[in-house]
Amino acid sequence: MKRTARILALCLALIVAMSAQAFALTTSDLLQKSYDKMSAAQSYSSSVVFKVKLSNPDGHESITLTTKSSETGFDKPLKLKTSVTTSVTLSDGKNNSTQSSDPSLVYMDPEYVYIQGEDGWGRIEIGYEGLEEQIVAQNAKNINCSYLKSIRNPKIAGSETVNGIACYKVKGILTGNDIQQASDDITSTLEGLGLDSESTENLGKELPSVSLTIWISKKTFLPVRFSTDMKKFFQTVVDAEDSGEINVDNCTSTVTFSSYNSAKDFKIPSAALKAEIIG
Repeated sequence: MKRTARILALCLALIVAMSAQAFALTTSDLLQKSYDKMSAAQSYSSSVVFKVKLSNPDGHESITLTTKSSETGFDKPLKLKTSVTTSVTLSDGKNNSTQSSDPSLVYMDPEYVYIQGEDGWGRIEIGYEGLEEQIVAQNAKNINCSYLKSIRNPKIAGSETVNGIACYKVKGILTGNDIQQASDDITSTLEGLGLDSESTENLGKELPSVSLTIWISKKTFLPVRFSTDMKKFFQTVVDAEDSGEINVDNCTSTVTFSSYNSAKDFKIPSAALKAEIIG
């Protein structure tokens, strides 16, 4: 009897283990569910913090560039609002000085892109040189949604709470080409630092991989946050321009999403709607 009981207990434990394995959520299933949910979302809000610190080899002088942006987007009908601010901090090892830009605003509707410049508002027709396709492809939702597909060697690395949301934590890598193809922000950031954008185009497969961490809601399967460590990536890019002249001390990008399918609507300013058509 005792032997029979032990065998039955062992069989029961095996059945439970097999059942748990059958219903376990694999990393690929999680990413696919998250991709499907995110790509189907009709609206969203996002905030982005991109920070890069550069210094000379002896470390006595440094420059830190921080770009913060917020974005609200709707798919149907197409509407987009983006606000961007940039700050630059210079340090000589003893003193720091920081300069910040005023917020730069960009709106988009099915007819025009509205851009706020130093001289006021201007409008560009949505069909101008494929502008609509460029902006739609480059919005925060679509860029990061593509990362859910292109992430390499992904693994579920436990659970964490982000903004009060219980999340699966997924770690993996993106190749340099994945990033270069997904976003034009790399080139524009380098140009803002005075580097030659042609260098990035010629690097190709030499661009190193970037570590990527994604936090995905356990309840909705929608991604809550994406974070990348791009230090090696940017060091390679900078070395192509000024080999050995500049150190990349750190370079990170964090994108946080909220209000999927419930983003707060907005009105485009009347001054923008009446602005002169440019381009």
